[in-house]
Amino acid sequence: MIENSRDLERFISSIKEDDIFLHIIPTDIKKHFSQNKISIIFVKHKDKTYWMSFNHPDSIPDEITKLNFINFLKNSNNIKWVIDKKSFLQLFPCGCLNDINLSKYLFNNSTIDVSGYLTPTHNFIYNNNQSISELNNSIPLLKHLEMVDELYDDAKSNIKQKTISSAYESVNNIIIPTLSMLERNGVYVDPLIFQNKFETSPNENNIVYTKYN
Repeated sequence: MIENSRDLERFISSIKEDDIFLHIIPTDIKKHFSQNKISIIFVKHKDKTYWMSFNHPDSIPDEITKLNFINFLKNSNNIKWVIDKKSFLQLFPCGCLNDINLSKYLFNNSTIDVSGYLTPTHNFIYNNNQSISELNNSIPLLKHLEMVDELYDDAKSNIKQKTISSAYESVNNIIIPTLSMLERNGVYVDPLIFQNKFETSPNENNIVYTKYN
């Protein structure tokens, strides 16, 4: 875990200029990423796992360390691999992001579904507390860690075997950030038509948030 300046210094010294894997745990599973908050950011570097808690009660870093961690990730030249860059950018915009699902899709026409890595603890809490918000802060941090470790074990082959083609660069560097921005801005709708069609309501500004695939 990274909770103080010494932890952060060890983390930065360890990863050097290597590629890293990042995964965000949002606080609320029911909210669109653009309207969510970060519970934890996990960082995988080779066989080591680091994490910074933003809102999870199991780890409470000091605020200066958290700010320095944010600044480091946003400004470092390390290649940062994520499962879904489009969603990641909405919670943590930073440079040098590569999309693993894009790489995997171009390589073998498949993607990674993160929901398939949820632990029994995740599923139990989700299924039995559907009316409660920010459920991910109630799940033990070590259960999130267990999920991320398994996710990384399957995803890391796409990092090791990466081949950056011109098609990949075009989608990763132009199309995905553009779609992420569109999602983050939302869509203005007529509330009456929307309610009649979908039997639910937009937010107070008549904005709904979508996902572009």
